[in-house]
Amino acid sequence: MKRLKLKYILSIFLLSAAVIFAFHSHLSSAKYSDQNKNLSANDIANDIVERINEMELTIQIENELKKKGYQPAGLVSYQIYSPDEQYVVISLEKKDQINETIKKDIQKIVDSVSKENNFNSFVVDLK
Repeated sequence: MKRLKLKYILSIFLLSAAVIFAFHSHLSSAKYSDQNKNLSANDIANDIVERINEMELTIQIENELKKKGYQPAGLVSYQIYSPDEQYVVISLEKKDQINETIKKDIQKIVDSVSKENNFNSFVVDLK
């Protein structure tokens, strides 16, 4: 009887140890996987920034804005988190005239230039 109890306790102990080991291994691999995702997101963002520079996207956007009668102040900045989460901040000379109609028009201009250059849409912020 004691021998049976001892085998039972030993079996439970080994099973518990195996579950704990498996859970710990899963957590370790999940942390490693998350680190790789962060690195790959950074690599993707850096690639997008390189493409922006290579294609002179800023110059193209400023030229289109000028064609439509807007006066960019020459200050354009980007924040890239992923291909689906991209922001562009554009500074205009006449800041006091910015309204919803102008914001929508400039968003359309940026969307058009972006699409022509095979970029996803940018969220536009005007300053």
